[in-house]
Amino acid sequence: MNPSRTRALSVAVLASAGALLGACATGPRQGATWAEASLGPGSRLLAGRVLVACEAPDFALQRACEDQVAAELRARGAEPLRVPEGTAVQGDRALDPQLVPAAAAASARAVFVVSLQPTAPEGGSGLSIGLGGFSVGRGGGAGVGLSAPLGGGGGSWGLAANARVTDVAPNRLAWTTTVSTGAAPTPQAQSAALARAVIEAARAGGLL
Repeated sequence: MNPSRTRALSVAVLASAGALLGACATGPRQGATWAEASLGPGSRLLAGRVLVACEAPDFALQRACEDQVAAELRARGAEPLRVPEGTAVQGDRALDPQLVPAAAAASARAVFVVSLQPTAPEGGSGLSIGLGGFSVGRGGGAGVGLSAPLGGGGGSWGLAANARVTDVAPNRLAWTTTVSTGAAPTPQAQSAALARAVIEAARAGGLL
């Protein structure tokens, strides 16, 4: 075969493969968003100090989520704070209002909580979720395992993130949004994409 035609064919095959991979990777999809009526488009509630926490199927993903959300906030000029070690939270009630006293003590204006949930797999992806509860805040929670095969499995799975901003002064939910994402090599990669998406949604809503 002519070398020039061989090179052209190789380029075409690579381009087709890249397009196929791009089609298979599903980026973050924005769901419903709600804002408290008095919040206003320029509230910049997250522009100063903000207490950050994540809820996730296991502790490793929880900590990765908190690192990712904090990094995204910091990159936009906010001052993210971790939940102080030893903060007691109850797993049978909403996490957000339980963190308001710690946020107020740290002079934070808001509490930012991101809850990660695995979405339903399609076609038998091999995603497995152990039963027993979710890791919540610094309370530890039950040890739930989330695992996914790398490089195969025959289906697709994802994560959904529900992000919530609580205004510390009135201890009131001020804003919330839901974002989901499709297949990715690891749950951490999905969590990183969701962190960027929810922070961008908050920025678009005037909170940053």
